[in-house]
Amino acid sequence: MFIGLIFIIVGALFLISIFVPDFVIDFSYAFPLILIVSSIYYIIKGKKLSLANTTVLYIGIWFLLEELNIIRDPYDNAFFPLLLIIIGLFIIMESKKVKKISKSKNDTLKNYYGIFSGLEERVTDSNFKGANIYSVFGGVDLDLRSLEPKEDITINAYSIFGGTSIFVNDNYKVKLNSFSLFGGNENKSLSNSQKKSHMLTVNCISIFGGTEIK
Repeated sequence: MFIGLIFIIVGALFLISIFVPDFVIDFSYAFPLILIVSSIYYIIKGKKLSLANTTVLYIGIWFLLEELNIIRDPYDNAFFPLLLIIIGLFIIMESKKVKKISKSKNDTLKNYYGIFSGLEERVTDSNFKGANIYSVFGGVDLDLRSLEPKEDITINAYSIFGGTSIFVNDNYKVKLNSFSLFGGNENKSLSNSQKKSHMLTVNCISIFGGTEIK
């Protein structure tokens, strides 16, 4: 709704400038201000900083400072290095969240690697506690459909230029904690019933890759 309102206001200003020649709008300032206001709106609405709204806020502030001639040559070349730093900081923060969530179970989690290759694994061990999955320029397919629920399970999936697929049965509630950069994570499972007694928590970090729960 808020974004739609912004489009309507901008469109109306364009129409006014067409029909009233004396009405002049400097859109070089309007565009960055729109980015700043919209990003702040979604930060307040969501009560948190995300990579998307922080990036939009950064771009808006940068363009506005350039238009005000506050950022000058050669400092204007710092745009992309600073953007990379912002992205890197978010990746580190999300990695710490995943480690914090799984810290108590970390010593019992199995490791699966799909690095420059593919791995298909079917889990039948009734004592399975969870796993760390690393798909780097490769892929991992982890099949959990044979498991009967005895306790909660945690899976940490790191997909970097690769893909991870996790197959589940309908015995678990599935909770997805997701962070993606030029990639995507998706929960396609139908195992979200509140009547299920055990939870499967999947923490995903995907960079130029993705994780699917099926």
